[in-house]
Amino acid sequence: MIFYTDGALIAPALASSALLVGKIWDAINDPLFGWLSDRTTSRFGKRRVYMIFGALPLAITIMLLWFVPRGLPDVWVFAWIAVTFLLFDTAWTLTNVPYYALTAELTDDYDERASLTAFRMVLGVPAYIVGAALTPALVGLFESKRIGYGWVGVIYGLLAAAVLWIAAAGLRERKEISQSKAHTSPLQTLLATFRNKPFVRLIVAYLVANVGFALIKTLLAYFLTYQLGMEAQVPLVMFLLLLFVALFLFPWKKVSDRLNKGPAYAAGLALGGLAVAATFLLPPGPTPWVYPL
Repeated sequence: MIFYTDGALIAPALASSALLVGKIWDAINDPLFGWLSDRTTSRFGKRRVYMIFGALPLAITIMLLWFVPRGLPDVWVFAWIAVTFLLFDTAWTLTNVPYYALTAELTDDYDERASLTAFRMVLGVPAYIVGAALTPALVGLFESKRIGYGWVGVIYGLLAAAVLWIAAAGLRERKEISQSKAHTSPLQTLLATFRNKPFVRLIVAYLVANVGFALIKTLLAYFLTYQLGMEAQVPLVMFLLLLFVALFLFPWKKVSDRLNKGPAYAAGLALGGLAVAATFLLPPGPTPWVYPL
């Protein structure tokens, strides 16, 4: 969003409405591509095949995200953002739903799955730090934000393809799972999922929490820039935020082991929610209190 508004100088309402089209498609394609992956059998495996052959399209669509042609009428700007985001989201879902599915398929052990998730998240944090904290610094190396963000798209697109290929090269799917095939339709699968009452409660909680966290991720750079007047500190704040994510992943796994996952999730939401609510008390203008929060 901050690229579209502050780099490409597109009206916020226009950019966000176009992105909404892509997010609606995202809600549809996640279960659809999951079902497609479940029904796939190939010599490259059930999941790895999408990571291998989807990496290059993903790279191209990431590059397109960060480029908006100049001088287009609003209707064509809307169409460009919506179409490029639709293409990106399709490539992203096609490669990442199979990737995430592998977490549950590499082992049947309950605690080992939690451990795998923790390691995956810890090793993902350096990439988040690059994306969120170093992007403004990279953009600043170029003569304009528009050109800087364009090159960021090229760099991140190539990185995305490279890491997918590296991950696919290092994974081995279990034979009994990779050769199995789902026989139910997407609709039957979806209905069966919603008959699982504890899972329904979980995804409702996940939906509510993620509405809040999505707003935070989108608006944090704007809040720091326009409310606190701390644009130069955006990379530092993002770095600290993600650093503490990394530092507390394994301690929080220990909490999860002791309390069980549900209470640990609730405690984490309460802690995060209180910290976000406290930002309401920050006065306008630069303040050091943003760092402990």
